[in-house]
Amino acid sequence: MTIHLNSLGIIASASIAALSLVIGPTAQAQTFIGNFNGTIKDATTITFGGMDYTAVQTENVLFDNFNFDGTFFGDDLEIGFSSLINQYFFDFNPVPSPDAINGSFSYDITGDQTVLPNGNVVTTLFNFAALDSDVQGPGVYQVTKNVITSEGQVINLTSTNGSTDDSAVIPLARTLRITDSLSSNGDVIFSLTNSYTTVEEFTPAGVPEPGTMIGLLVIGAAGLATRRKVS
Repeated sequence: MTIHLNSLGIIASASIAALSLVIGPTAQAQTFIGNFNGTIKDATTITFGGMDYTAVQTENVLFDNFNFDGTFFGDDLEIGFSSLINQYFFDFNPVPSPDAINGSFSYDITGDQTVLPNGNVVTTLFNFAALDSDVQGPGVYQVTKNVITSEGQVINLTSTNGSTDDSAVIPLARTLRITDSLSSNGDVIFSLTNSYTTVEEFTPAGVPEPGTMIGLLVIGAAGLATRRKVS
């Protein structure tokens, strides 16, 4: 039997203190653990406190495989990754003032999978995504969001002139490839937020996957992924 729980359910995730962990032999393989709020250094690297990172692990989710393309580099472009219970957030903020940002950025987002001592397996899966932006100007600022699941499903969202698109119900998937494309069209952007919700899949040891029965237990507010700014 396979059961899906949100992060307030039987399988609860412990909060992880913000710290950095080197997971490889070179400076190119560093993962920041915790809620991250730094800047974009180059096409594949983010930076905080004088250290460079290529991935962020926050609670049960890993953000990695970054690809920033366009006018995205510099200390005035803040980027954040954070979590709140079973919700995960990516925030992008030009500071101290808005800017006519054009280009795209991509990243992978992957849920943890843990084998417990008794052989049971707990997997974090994504079930919802939302997109929001805050813009200003006489034009039509548009952000398009492309989501590709690990099973090959494609989901698209659009934020036009600051609108919210929270229509993306995701077939349960452990990994998502995200690409956001920004077109200023004469406007400026203050902020951009991607948000995701997850459930925990619990698979008892020794139970074959074919013919399993899936249950979904939702405890608390596990519906729409709400917007949360990273300070």
